[in-house]
Amino acid sequence: QNEGGNSLPVGLDKFLDPGYGINPMAAIIAALCTLLLLWGVQESKTATNIISSTKVCLIIFMILAGFLLSSDVLPNSENTPASFSNWDPFIPPEYGPEGIVNGASILFFAYLGFDCICNLSGEAKNPVKDVPRAVIYTLVIDVVIYMLAALALTALLPYDQISPVSGFPRAFGANGWIWAEKLTAIGEICV
Repeated sequence: QNEGGNSLPVGLDKFLDPGYGINPMAAIIAALCTLLLLWGVQESKTATNIISSTKVCLIIFMILAGFLLSSDVLPNSENTPASFSNWDPFIPPEYGPEGIVNGASILFFAYLGFDCICNLSGEAKNPVKDVPRAVIYTLVIDVVIYMLAALALTALLPYDQISPVSGFPRAFGANGWIWAEKLTAIGEICV
């Protein structure tokens, strides 16, 4: 059994983790991305748009489901950890304001959209005016999405129980939403 208590077939488990720090899935994904780029610009753009849209839909699902589970809208059993009371204390004393700044600086590079802005800036009719606006709009949208996702995740589970490897899937699993756990785990891997 792996860390989450699930077991994979022996052959698949051995393929996914052959040891020695080798990650065969990374090589497969890199090869597929290379083939997609070699296929053509239009196909690559279409694939990027599909993957980005799927990613945003998955994030919106995680946010809405997290807030829904944490509210009193759905009948929760007494032993589920989802609750808005998980936000107390809102800033954990062991991290403090410095922890917020550290987390924000790490997330800055994970923002969505910068790759699209950089790739499309050469095609802008008025790049001096349009590119800075696109960057600012992207930052504002991404900040709001990331803040809502962080709030939803910390409402699903107390901050000290959140998995550093797979936060949302494990949080849904801890709350008994196994289908959402599987959906978000597959989504994290695929997009």
